[in-house]
Amino acid sequence: MIRITLPALALLAFGVCSPALAQELAPHQPLETRHICAAQPIYTAPAGAEARELAAGEEVSLRDVTFGPDGAAWFALDYATGKGLERAVGYLETAGVTHFCPPTTASDGQEQSYLAPPNTCHLVAGHADTLSGLNDLAASLPAFGPSASAYRLQAGGYALVLGLLSTGASERTIRLSDQLPEGSSCVSGAGFSAALIREDAGFVEAGQGGGQEAVALLAEARHAGDPAGMKQACDLGLGTACTAFASLIYDAPEGPGRGPAVVTRYALLGCMAKDLEGCQLAINRQDNTTELAQDQALPNGAATDDRVTAELSKLLCDAQDRIGCILLARNTASDRSPSLVEAASNFAASLTACQQGIGWICEALEEGFRTVTAAGARRGRPRMNGSRWRRSRRGSAPRAPAIQISAAANPPIIFTAIS
Repeated sequence: MIRITLPALALLAFGVCSPALAQELAPHQPLETRHICAAQPIYTAPAGAEARELAAGEEVSLRDVTFGPDGAAWFALDYATGKGLERAVGYLETAGVTHFCPPTTASDGQEQSYLAPPNTCHLVAGHADTLSGLNDLAASLPAFGPSASAYRLQAGGYALVLGLLSTGASERTIRLSDQLPEGSSCVSGAGFSAALIREDAGFVEAGQGGGQEAVALLAEARHAGDPAGMKQACDLGLGTACTAFASLIYDAPEGPGRGPAVVTRYALLGCMAKDLEGCQLAINRQDNTTELAQDQALPNGAATDDRVTAELSKLLCDAQDRIGCILLARNTASDRSPSLVEAASNFAASLTACQQGIGWICEALEEGFRTVTAAGARRGRPRMNGSRWRRSRRGSAPRAPAIQISAAANPPIIFTAIS
């Protein structure tokens, strides 16, 4: 059966996804895939002998988390030995392994990028040749209004974006949704040249101005604490100004040009400009609209584990951001028993948040490690005793390590195996 909806009819009038939007996405990176961003040795055991030197940018696969005689937490990782197709399991301290290699730090003079953050994509409902066509298309999709944005295309015309999706969920979401226009797609944003401004009457082009003007506007606005100047600098294409504006209006009550949807929209512009504070503001603001596109596209709750919040949290946790680490653990396997990889990832994220001074999460670490050992037991993984694993007696559950936490502001976490 061919599905014809009002949004689909509107899209036929304004054109389906154009070749300018056919931007190839990078393959979705699963949770177990991690990166080594600085050359370092991998070890045969926690704090053991060196196995080989891993090059910067090398990819490894998370298998487990454990602890060594040095008291540090270590990941067990599947890695290439460098001998043909041979692979082995080695160990690195958790802090030396990241989901993604960090982006170049955003600066006030940096040109705005509209590339979606890693493992996410822009959900495009369609394109139009004119602003009036674009706004008519937007008006036909009111449920997506709070998260919708629009971009001028490098090839000409405009794209209507309904929000971000995780690349792990994008194909399934578009395929199953009866709320999206036919021809909807998810793109990287490489073909976007400028973000449009959203006003009460619809999307409009930003005014003329260059990068230096935007930098000067932002400097003046920061000095005066002026949100209007920050917004203007953002609208001229300065990503750090988008984050500054979102931060200044973060707690402002709902009203014209204020509220969670506005904070989310501008924070995500900052995030796309590689300003990690923008990523944090987008997912930590109460009632944010970061997941609205996913929720509206599948309003009947066709749940998926792949959420934008978790993807942005990975970037933040890689940078040792405690809020990002908490949100990563909170949004991974939250409604079911985690796999061993998920449990190990959640424990490492919680440990990082604890080390960054979140006291209440420190108190939950021992339970978090019990979850790791339980997940390992479901897989038949051997149990640790001292610095080595041995199998438990049949029918007995693995025991978690004792976790001693100092009272320091940024406590070192010391693991002591229970014999």
